[in-house]
Amino acid sequence: MASKANNNVDDPGAFEAREWLRKLVVGKSVAFETRKQGATAGDRVYGLLFLTTPEGEQVNLAVESVKNGHATPKVFGSTVDATAEEENGDVAVDGDPVKDYDQQLQAAFSAAKDAAVGVHSAAPLVRTLKTAGEDFETLALVERSQKLCSGQKVKCVIEYVFDGSRVRCHVTDEQMAPAGMQYGSFTLFLAGITCPRVGNPRLTPPTQDEPFAIEARQFVELRLLHRELDVTLHGTDKSGICAVGTIHHPRGNIAVELLKNGLARMSDWTVRMMSPMDVPALRIAENGAKVSWFLLLLLWLVWIGGCFGVLGMLIKRLLLVVKANEYWNLAFLFSAVAIGCFRTHWDSRGSSHW
Repeated sequence: MASKANNNVDDPGAFEAREWLRKLVVGKSVAFETRKQGATAGDRVYGLLFLTTPEGEQVNLAVESVKNGHATPKVFGSTVDATAEEENGDVAVDGDPVKDYDQQLQAAFSAAKDAAVGVHSAAPLVRTLKTAGEDFETLALVERSQKLCSGQKVKCVIEYVFDGSRVRCHVTDEQMAPAGMQYGSFTLFLAGITCPRVGNPRLTPPTQDEPFAIEARQFVELRLLHRELDVTLHGTDKSGICAVGTIHHPRGNIAVELLKNGLARMSDWTVRMMSPMDVPALRIAENGAKVSWFLLLLLWLVWIGGCFGVLGMLIKRLLLVVKANEYWNLAFLFSAVAIGCFRTHWDSRGSSHW
C-alpha cells in the first residue's frame, strides 16, 4: 500500500486487493485459526481466516484471495521441516493438512493466472495517494465535490477515527477523477457537533483523555470505520486544512446519534456551515439527552424521598409534570419544590403556567 516510504505509490493491484477484502468482511462475523509459528515469526501470529457464506459454508479467505488474483502463495516451510514434523508426529503422513492447503493455493494461483485477474491482469491499478494540504487544497476539494458529485455527496472510505467528531477520509468516488482528487485523503470534522478529545501520550507533556472521549470514539468506530459512505462537505476550518461535513449512513446521521447518547455537544462554528433544515434534529437530540439525565435524577430522588412523606409526594408530582410538559422551565420547577405546592394549567398553545 502507498505510504511515505514508497513515495505514496501503491504496488500494482495493492489497493484493489485491500478493497476486495474490505468489502467482503467489514461488518460480518469471521472465524480464525492460528497455526504453529516458525522460529522467525517473532511476535507475529500466523493463521487462517474463514468467512461463513449464507449457505453455511466456511470459505478460506486466503485461497479466495489467491483465486481472485489479489495475492500469490508463499512457500510453507522446507522439506527438512516437513520431515521433522512427520517424525515428531505433529502432522499425519496421510492427509497432510499443510500439503492439502498448499495444493489449494497452487490450484487457485493457476486459475487466477489463466483468467488474468487481479495482479495477473495486463494493467493492474497503481494508485497514487494524495493528501489534503500537501497535494491539493481542502477548499478546492469542497468546491469540486459540490460541482462534480451527484447530490453534492462524495463517496469516501472512513480510514481512521481520531475521536468521536474527527475522522480520516479517503476519496473513492470516480466522479472526482477529472479533478485529480480521486484517492485523496483528508481529515473531516463532523458538522454541528464536537466530541471529547482523545489524549496524545507522545506530546510533551502528554495530554490526558477527556471524559467520555474513548466511549465516543468507540461508538463511531463500530458504526463507520472502514465503511464506504456518502459525505457532504460544507467548508473548512480556519486553518483551511481540515474539512467540515456530514456523513450519511443508511441508518441515520451519526452526529445525531452521538448527541442522543450524550457523547457530543453542539458546535456553533460548524453549525453555521450547515443547512438550516438540518440543525433542528441536532438541537432536539441534544435537548433529549439533557432531559433524559434529568429524569434519571428525578427517579432517583423519588426512590430516596419515598420514606420522607410530603417530600416524596411532591417529587412524584414534579416527575408527572415533567413527563407531561415538554416545554418546562427549570427555574419554575425548583421554585415549586421549594414552596411545596404548584399547579399546572394548559393554555391553547400547550404551555404551562405556575
